[in-house]
Amino acid sequence: MAAAVSDWPVPIWLVPAIPALSSLFLVLLGNSRVAFGVNAASSFASVLAVLASLASAPSAWWLTDALSHSAALLIAWVGFAVSIVCLGDRREHAEQSTLILRYRRLSCAIYQALLAVLSVAVLAKNFVFAAVALELGAVLFAVLIALGENPKAMPVAWRFFI
Repeated sequence: MAAAVSDWPVPIWLVPAIPALSSLFLVLLGNSRVAFGVNAASSFASVLAVLASLASAPSAWWLTDALSHSAALLIAWVGFAVSIVCLGDRREHAEQSTLILRYRRLSCAIYQALLAVLSVAVLAKNFVFAAVALELGAVLFAVLIALGENPKAMPVAWRFFI
């Protein structure tokens, strides 16, 4: 007899922990050729963690209601979709742009950190943690914009941040 999903509850804190650990791994990773693959795999693992945590027990630090799970699932799913698009798009243009080759690992690590702080923002019970996570997400998003291929990206990123 197969076990139901509720028999193996995944703690909700694992949802932001997967992209956070992936971000640290990507920073320490020596080979930047596999960075997009690690990015996509970690994003998919986040989707699976949200789905598996639907049966998680209530927590003192994390929200476990349906709305929070829906928001976390949306963040994880969009994060996975964007990582798949970046996987193909960035590999096509990697030969043409030295900026992409130079900052491949860094952009994937910042992207995973962004997914982690956005997950914390929608799952944290403490309003202060959620607000700090949103502000940190804005900083990370500005850095991702600044790392873009377009030379006009840097001033736009600073205007967004300010």
